[in-house]
Amino acid sequence: EKNQRLYQAYKEKANQEENVIFGGRLGEYKYYDMDAVTASALEMADRELGIAQE
Repeated sequence: EKNQRLYQAYKEKANQEENVIFGGRLGEYKYYDMDAVTASALEMADRELGIAQE
């Protein structure tokens, strides 16, 4: 519960930033193994760049 409140505070601050994308472990406030972090970053980049997934 404490971590969830902290995450919400971070998210509110992040939403105030322009031209910044928060991702990965800190941006999603989750534990990830490195392969999952890499996959998440690639998926986010594809979404932001408008690249269709096949």
